[in-house]
Amino acid sequence: MEVKGDLMLRITDSSKAAIRLQVSTGGGGTHRIQFRTHPSVDRTLFSTQGIVGLKDPKRLFPTDNSLGVLRWHLATKDESEAPLLNNCWPSDSGDESVVNIEYELGANKEFRDVVIAIPILSGSQRTVSQCDGEFVYSLRSQSVEWHLAVIDQSNSQESLEFSLGADDAKAFFPINVGPSGIMLDEYKNGLERLRDRLGLSKEDADAAFNKVVKQRMLVYVNKAISQLEKRSHLRGQSEERDVGDDPNIKRAGAVLGIDAGSLPIELSNLVDFYVHNGFVIEQEIEAEGENRTFATYPVTLRGDLQPKVYNQLYKNNISSNASAPRQEMKSNDFFLLPVSLN
Repeated sequence: MEVKGDLMLRITDSSKAAIRLQVSTGGGGTHRIQFRTHPSVDRTLFSTQGIVGLKDPKRLFPTDNSLGVLRWHLATKDESEAPLLNNCWPSDSGDESVVNIEYELGANKEFRDVVIAIPILSGSQRTVSQCDGEFVYSLRSQSVEWHLAVIDQSNSQESLEFSLGADDAKAFFPINVGPSGIMLDEYKNGLERLRDRLGLSKEDADAAFNKVVKQRMLVYVNKAISQLEKRSHLRGQSEERDVGDDPNIKRAGAVLGIDAGSLPIELSNLVDFYVHNGFVIEQEIEAEGENRTFATYPVTLRGDLQPKVYNQLYKNNISSNASAPRQEMKSNDFFLLPVSLN
């Protein structure tokens, strides 16, 4: 097992640029986690007190620019230290593939809003035999998603079984586990109560909330850009024919079914994050004697991306949807990404 992470600091108020951060490492020494501080950060201060601050007290952190101030790394073969264990057992019965996957709660006491995504390439009908939680097929990412609102001691070990048309066992890997990014109602209600206690106006609260939403969108987009760069590297500079992003085309160093394959997944995650959190505002306007519904996007990444990068993401988003089974295409799904980015 290998775990890597970075603590990114972004200061928007220049009066707070001399900030010091108290960081809890959660007993990092016990778990053999290695920490590295940025060269400008006081390493002794962090190692002795767990405080991230600049070596030179006269200097300030940069404003309006994300800076990695701390990095950590853990490499171990001890599975007891894994927060969540997953086992996937695909089997071929001739006409169909049967996939059994189970999770087991590890070192953590609780997880909330978990999604386990299993990639699939077959467009055949999927049949769920057993599911503890919610089972969803994502057309955009071409994966089945196992959604679990809470994982704790009451459901520390559960399983999912589904079947579909026969496929190579390797096609069901790698499995991605992480938060769905969808806010639970209890969190939304908590934000409303906090706004009331702080005496914030709705406009100020919305502005602060939208700033956080944009930062989260940038996380998805930066991951997609990283995968886009990997694809370009795999294709090589000498490839003359533009093959787009058809997952059925093999390239040097690639595996059938999405080379650097989480690009469509990251794009899908961005759209799902935006849509399922209710950030799209629909307005009904009377035009030419008819009531028409128009969608508006209060948070965009306008000005945050270079036009060339935007166009490449847009092209890949359309290509990924065009290569999906036509009978399962949902109307205008892939238009949500470019509109929200524009």
